[in-house]
Amino acid sequence: MNKIRNYLVYGLFVAVIIVFAGLIYNAHSIDSKPLFNKYLSNSKYVYIVMDLEDAVNNKSSDNIMQCGVDFAGSLGGMKIVYVYAISKNNTCYYNTYITDKYSCFKQLGTIKSEPIIYIRQGDNTTYVDNIAYVGVNDEYKRGTCSVKLSRLSK
Repeated sequence: MNKIRNYLVYGLFVAVIIVFAGLIYNAHSIDSKPLFNKYLSNSKYVYIVMDLEDAVNNKSSDNIMQCGVDFAGSLGGMKIVYVYAISKNNTCYYNTYITDKYSCFKQLGTIKSEPIIYIRQGDNTTYVDNIAYVGVNDEYKRGTCSVKLSRLSK
């Protein structure tokens, strides 16, 4: 009987550790749209990244780029916008500069207090701290990527 009790206690202990580890691991994957909105409303800069690397076809690539244009246009001159485009050939275009994608990711990784709108192939939008990961696919409707700053103002 003691052996069974020891196994049960050990199993319960392992289950608690797994649950606790899962909570720690998922702490940054929760939906943090309010936090992203705070970054967006308090910042004078916005970074828009159009990641074409995983686009499944030309239409998806075009839609990702159009979404970036739509976001930039919706900011209506109220923010200073920096635009990055990452192509399938590991090239990153940043305003007038051309470099490799790893240099772009390194630079973007240093941005902690400014909002980043990261547009990529996909169907969902998720928020992690100062980053909005926006999924765009073949079904994108022009003008649907936008920011409504009037609701975000202080």
